[in-house]
Amino acid sequence: MQTMVDLDRLTTKVGYLRRAGIILLLYLVHSHLYNYIGVHAVSNNLNLMTGFDRLFPFIPVMVYPYMSLYVGIFLVAMLLKGKDFLRFVGTLITIELITYPVFYFFPAVYPMPQFEVNNFTTRFLQWCLQADVHNNTFPSLHVSLAMGTALVINNRHKKAGKAAILWAVVVAFSTVLVKKHFFIDVMGGLVVAQAAYSLTVKNEYMEKWLNELEQKWQKAPAYMAILLNKLNTDNLQHSKAFTLLFIFLGLK
Repeated sequence: MQTMVDLDRLTTKVGYLRRAGIILLLYLVHSHLYNYIGVHAVSNNLNLMTGFDRLFPFIPVMVYPYMSLYVGIFLVAMLLKGKDFLRFVGTLITIELITYPVFYFFPAVYPMPQFEVNNFTTRFLQWCLQADVHNNTFPSLHVSLAMGTALVINNRHKKAGKAAILWAVVVAFSTVLVKKHFFIDVMGGLVVAQAAYSLTVKNEYMEKWLNELEQKWQKAPAYMAILLNKLNTDNLQHSKAFTLLFIFLGLK
């Protein structure tokens, strides 16, 4: 009985590690492509500034909800499991695949705001603005990723989904209040989020594919056991290393 409890705990911990690794890998791939597109965009930078954009005040403290996107994505990845996690990752990837061509062919740049750097918040904001790629404002990837994340949560947990949508709205407003995005970027980000959500979560073909994938994945341990028996590797099949491998792959 104790062995089963220990195995369950190990499975849970390894599951967290596996999901964190997937999100980290996705972030690294995204960062590489994101920066490459920023450097090699094919057209002149667009300025989408309107009179409406000038109505929004500059509020440096909004950098904290702006940067909360990264924490939010990581936390959601830790909480979602199984097909819910796959839907979440699929939504993130779809959002990125939709936005990359726009960044490449129609790069837009928000003029760098000028402000006094005199405390931790303004220094943090200055670092965030300088570290980011500048010619990628439309559509807002911050808005699309935040709202896409919120929609996935809302699909699974309605009460938590309401809080997540509120968070996404705050993130959306933060993009214009720290003078990183135009208002039209926000609208574009919301459209991209809804499109990605519809393609990955509300798509009956995608759902059918996930069900088939889950069924095949559940049969994988039996197929592997047969293979190992043919190779006369009974000791390996029952070893701790083999068990850990199964757990990491989500097969046990």
